[in-house]
Amino acid sequence: MLKEDTLFFKGIAISMMLWLHLFSNIEIIEECEHSLLFLNGKPLVYVLTKIASCCVPLYIFLGGYGLAKTYQNKKNHSMHNGRRALSLYVNYLIVFALFIPLGCIINPNLYPGNILILLLNLCGLIYTYNGAWWFLLPYIILTVFSYFIIHRLFANNIKQDILALIFSGVLYVLCYILKEIYIPKNVLEHILLVFINCIFMLFFFVVGILYVKYDLIQKSLDKLHYLSNKSLFAILILICFIKLLLGNSSIINLPFVLLFIPLMVSINKANYINKLFIFLGKHSANMWLTHYFFCWYIFGNRIYKLYYPIVIFLCLILLSILSSFVIKSLFTPLKKMIRKE
Repeated sequence: MLKEDTLFFKGIAISMMLWLHLFSNIEIIEECEHSLLFLNGKPLVYVLTKIASCCVPLYIFLGGYGLAKTYQNKKNHSMHNGRRALSLYVNYLIVFALFIPLGCIINPNLYPGNILILLLNLCGLIYTYNGAWWFLLPYIILTVFSYFIIHRLFANNIKQDILALIFSGVLYVLCYILKEIYIPKNVLEHILLVFINCIFMLFFFVVGILYVKYDLIQKSLDKLHYLSNKSLFAILILICFIKLLLGNSSIINLPFVLLFIPLMVSINKANYINKLFIFLGKHSANMWLTHYFFCWYIFGNRIYKLYYPIVIFLCLILLSILSSFVIKSLFTPLKKMIRKE
């Protein structure tokens, strides 16, 4: 899978995330215009969130896959993961500096809170300023320690890899259950929640690494190459339909993600579709960090006054991209400085 393919899937993942966060609240979207109904009279835009719910596992898989590719391609394995983590955190600080003062003006009931809340949000331990930031700190931690994880997995034999996969899978299920029932009440408990989220994310991270180690994308493509484009598309529609029937539980996201990626790579797509999602992929980090402000945290639910779901969705994409251009203009010179260190 090439770098352009990774950006393509990041573009799909961020589109799923925006759709999920816009339309997962059925009480809100029932006020919108939706002429198509699906499955027990539920609005189609709500039903599609069952597919969009795999956005975070897809992101984490791509993170593990991309870092493993870097490890594999660098002969001295100098991955500079500390710089990668610092780069992401500096990007976050720019978003923080731009949006939180705006929140203090527009939504003073939420922003800034007391000094402890401000500092905990600033370091990523809590995410009351923006719910989409919950996996920022766990992902940074995974990035920092990724060299050791990848090095260990690449040194394993196949039996050890299977055991690592089973072990991380069991931890994934346990952490999924813990996340559902665990409500942190103080700083130490928030730190524990960050640790739980790290372990929760580790499974898809490991799967992404093993896909590189065993070249599973290419092997999948070799198996699928004899199928016509129509057949591949029909299979993709079928697994999407099965995902709709099974729901949005994190437990069932694994087989969907692992089938979705090779199928999408195999399908011959129009050039404009590739360019669109690659473009979104390039802005995906900033879109993730900012989009929730436009549909909930700072501006409330005003975006739903646009009434038509597709218009609401496109408006959120546009606002997030425009914000990303501003953030990139500030971040690019800082990123160059970080790389030079």
